[in-house]
Amino acid sequence: MAKGLMGGMTDYNHQSFPDILSDLEAEKRRTINSRDAILSNKAKLVDNSYWEREVSFNFKANVDYALRHYNTTISEITDILKDFKTEVQ
Repeated sequence: MAKGLMGGMTDYNHQSFPDILSDLEAEKRRTINSRDAILSNKAKLVDNSYWEREVSFNFKANVDYALRHYNTTISEITDILKDFKTEVQ
């Protein structure tokens, strides 16, 4: 995926429509993998009671915020892919 240094700075002029769709699918997979890794690690910590006993409130809040962010990103990419396939001509 052609990525800019800042959000909204990516130039897709050199990419075909199928290339853009492929990049979005790959980004969605990477985001799902990242989210699932966090969920897996958090579940292990919860299962052995470490999460509740040792992890600070601020870190827990940051992890939960990150998970919400990943879920929102996955949902938005899914919507964009669906809309591209039905709306872009």
